[in-house]
Amino acid sequence: MTILVDSHEPELIEALIKQVVPTHRLALNPKYADYMWVAVDGHRIQIERKQIGEILS
Repeated sequence: MTILVDSHEPELIEALIKQVVPTHRLALNPKYADYMWVAVDGHRIQIERKQIGEILS
């Protein structure tokens, strides 16, 4: 399994993820969330990272 990381996400977060699973950085934002991978059964799992200001506004 490889986790796809959007090119605008912090490199520190990617470095932490890389300690456990391989990552690949590319432009995901036009179509997908900030982090994406394919599950064992073939469906996509996506996670969108939000900053506190985005949540409170």
